[in-house]
Amino acid sequence: MRHCFDVFLGFVYQHLPPGWLTVILAVVAAVTALPLVTKRFDPEKSKWGGWMHALAILVFCSLAALEMAVINHADKVGEERITRLIATTTEIQTTLKDSIHTQAVLAQAQIERQQRHKGFDELLELKYRAAKLSSEIFSLLLSRSRGDPSSVTPLDMARASAYMQQTVLYYDQNYEAEARRITTDLVAHGIRDKFLEDMVQASPVGTLMVREIASHLAAQAERITPSGIKPPPLFIP
Repeated sequence: MRHCFDVFLGFVYQHLPPGWLTVILAVVAAVTALPLVTKRFDPEKSKWGGWMHALAILVFCSLAALEMAVINHADKVGEERITRLIATTTEIQTTLKDSIHTQAVLAQAQIERQQRHKGFDELLELKYRAAKLSSEIFSLLLSRSRGDPSSVTPLDMARASAYMQQTVLYYDQNYEAEARRITTDLVAHGIRDKFLEDMVQASPVGTLMVREIASHLAAQAERITPSGIKPPPLFIP
């Protein structure tokens, strides 16, 4: 019974936006006000007058209650869309900020590997590879985040989840192997990041994990300088 009622409400929410039930209620009220109809509600003139009058009141109250439910549902959906929009905008801003930072690290790596002598070529080349891969991953996340559908209804959430999985699949196909190679090379040079090492060995389950991999790659690339390897940061964003 509850399931049937939920299905009915879902149909109403989808096909009767706020205002329609008010119009229907007004039409029904106008019809019941007609003299020909009011006579049928009079117990003295109609056998079923009392019952019909009670039924009309029930219909009026039901339509009014449904209209209030539709309005409340529309408000809730609107609030969820705004919340989702704010969250998506914040995520894009964070990714953009990280991408800009990585671009700066990449530019620095390009300059350093061109200027230093051969004794630093291998290490600075590793810095360039890590920064370049991080920049490419952030570019992927930015391009995909702009087309990410909002997830409010169950159908929207399913589409958003599928879209996220497509992004992760693209990472797996194009960047995962290189991320593992770079992480292995970082470890070989004594640059350890246990979190990064664990993440690249496990297949990412979402875009947040992909972004963390890109952030950690950039952070480790930034540790490499022409004068040596800086200590690990206390916090990696």
